[in-house]
Amino acid sequence: MYTRAVIVASVLGLCAACSKDMSTSTNATDVAQSVCSLPALHGRYDGQRVTVRGRFDVHAHGVFLRDEKCPGCMLSLKGTENGPDISLCTPETLVEVFGCPGGNDNGPIVTVSGILSPSRNAKYGQVLVDKMTDFENVRTGERVNP
Repeated sequence: MYTRAVIVASVLGLCAACSKDMSTSTNATDVAQSVCSLPALHGRYDGQRVTVRGRFDVHAHGVFLRDEKCPGCMLSLKGTENGPDISLCTPETLVEVFGCPGGNDNGPIVTVSGILSPSRNAKYGQVLVDKMTDFENVRTGERVNP
């Protein structure tokens, strides 16, 4: 009888530990990664949802995120039908702070979520954006959440 009680207690203890571990763990793609993490993200999450934070900028071929800490990395942003306006021309609160299209020298630093497309170059990426959040003005540090 004692042996059964020890086995049952051990199994329950293991189940409780697993349950606690699963409830506190987060998917690496739920936490905003830097644009500098693109090589690692491509290695694990091509075709999957990622969350990336970087400085929003306008380019002749569209809009992208970059980070001054890794000038060779760039994440191109592609809009989706039900996603946000990736030019930052709506809503009006973003236009007032960052201009239209957003970017240029006043930022913002922004967090985007969406599907990471595969790339031949690990330092370049493209994400199909379905969410943009946590806009931060580069000059003032002010956060704007429309």
